[in-house]
Amino acid sequence: MLEAGDYFKRMQEVGVVPNLYTYNTLMDGYAKMASVEKVLQLYRKMLDHDVLPNVVTYCILINLFCRMGEIVAVRSYFVHMVKLCVIPNVYIYNCVMDGFSNVGDVSAALDMFSEMEKFSISPDVFTYGILIKGYCSIGRMEDAENLFRKMNNTGVIVNLVVYNTLIDGLCKEGSVERALELCSQMMEKDVQPNIVTFCTLINGYCKVGKMEAAMGLFNEMAIKGYKPDVVAYTALIDGHFKNGNLSAALQLHKEMIKAGITPNAYTVSCLIDGLCKNGRINEAVQFFLENRAGFTGDEVELLTGSFSGYRSPLHVMYSALINGLCKDGRIFKASKFFSDMRSSGLYPDVSNYAIIIQGHFDVKHMFDVMMLQADILKMGILPNMFMYKVLNRGYEELGNFASALKCREDLWNSGLEYSSFRFTESFELCKQ
Repeated sequence: MLEAGDYFKRMQEVGVVPNLYTYNTLMDGYAKMASVEKVLQLYRKMLDHDVLPNVVTYCILINLFCRMGEIVAVRSYFVHMVKLCVIPNVYIYNCVMDGFSNVGDVSAALDMFSEMEKFSISPDVFTYGILIKGYCSIGRMEDAENLFRKMNNTGVIVNLVVYNTLIDGLCKEGSVERALELCSQMMEKDVQPNIVTFCTLINGYCKVGKMEAAMGLFNEMAIKGYKPDVVAYTALIDGHFKNGNLSAALQLHKEMIKAGITPNAYTVSCLIDGLCKNGRINEAVQFFLENRAGFTGDEVELLTGSFSGYRSPLHVMYSALINGLCKDGRIFKASKFFSDMRSSGLYPDVSNYAIIIQGHFDVKHMFDVMMLQADILKMGILPNMFMYKVLNRGYEELGNFASALKCREDLWNSGLEYSSFRFTESFELCKQ
């Protein structure tokens, strides 16, 4: 792009006026590099030189800002495009809808879909895929399936990505049999499952505790020539642990290593958690110490399990170990790793604080509880419902009803939903 930029300057120096095609080509190149400033400079320059943007120009701009999650900018350029009488095409509508869906604003994406239909712009497979993914992400599976049926009725050919999206959504809500039925329908239409399909179904069966069915799919996957990946192995390891089958979980871990598949942070966390729950604390600690050097404190997106979301892999591993140690009553060792976590440059979150505070309540370490509460305030961490429940229960069990009542007052002032929050005796005993 540096060379292309130099040629663009030379063109202007020798009096050659760049045309729309030149501007679009350069903007597209800079957009692929996520160089927002360069893209906007070119856009402003073309307007200053009375070169009117076309639908390609706005495709570049809208796609760039959608990828960056800048929805306000997306709206702005869409409106500007319409004002300049540039008619949006299906690609632009898809980009905008995808941008809205990715930030959880499915209703705005649906408004765009309605607008498309109003202007007789036919939705394609990507349009439906974006909206189905949006519905699945907020748990509106009935709406997702209705849209899937509409897609079939309008003659749009469903691709593997759409099938996998819907199968994943069904598995996440526990409708694994329906997901398997959809997989069968998919194959009847000559759309063959891939490794993503198998891993999704395996994870779904593991979550509902149907390990025999999960292992059946795992074996079928291998028969069909698909090499199980870290997602499939991790789901099965976690599933076996949750079903109390320690030996099967550990055996799968051995097979995974033998197959040359490197465990990720979630795999390690599942193993730590499973070992702790089975009373093999020393092995869990040793496993953590052996594996932590392979992970960083940088945030990545973890897509499966209890640790999902944007988290540092090392943070996830520390959280699993601290949780296991606290539940086993080893508060001193848990506190050591809590301190170690902080000295490693990681910031404990509200769940970490709640777990360690609960551990100190269990052994009546009130000074440590108060110090941790002060630390939460110092770090600017906002308590969640779990934290309030831990504090309330801890103070009540120790007979400190005034502090328990203070928790209730803090909860009221926090704006959190507290209808299901039960304070047993605090209020009455404080009045006496």
